[in-house]
Amino acid sequence: MKSSDGKLREAAVLGLGHAEDMGSFDALTKSLRDPDSDVARMSAWALGEIEDAKAIPPLVDALKTQNAGLRHAAIWALGQIEDPKAVDPLLPMLKSQDTETRRLAAEALGDIEDARATGGLTAILETPMSKCASRWSGPWGTSKTRRLLDPCSSSLTIPIPRYARLPPKRWVISRIPRRPML
Repeated sequence: MKSSDGKLREAAVLGLGHAEDMGSFDALTKSLRDPDSDVARMSAWALGEIEDAKAIPPLVDALKTQNAGLRHAAIWALGQIEDPKAVDPLLPMLKSQDTETRRLAAEALGDIEDARATGGLTAILETPMSKCASRWSGPWGTSKTRRLLDPCSSSLTIPIPRYARLPPKRWVISRIPRRPML
């Protein structure tokens, strides 16, 4: 993908993800290192759509990045692949300071359905509320907002923003501006 336009490269990766063809594997793994974070994130999503265990090593490498969007997409992709080889790299993600990372890791481990994940997932349920509350710092607003976003909250339902409920491909498409009717 040699285009200098990041949005065009992102659209190309989206198309490769929809095609779900292993022939695009090398191009997608190379795109995980794209300087445009949206292209890298979409590449991880596309590898998850292909669902081939061959993608596990590059996705595990993507877990180490500082780019939260790429890391989150890599966690999701590992869950989509559903290969037990991804359990060990995902378990440390359950202890992340980032709430979304922990949530995605728990979902991915549940998708993989490997008994080795039981201990880490059970530990989340047994985390005392005081420990969860002490993790909160930053621009998250009121205590009500924190309670809604905190997975350790006593709230039984956590509302998920509309864009987070959409699969990545729909989220990208929803960002494309609509043309006015003439």
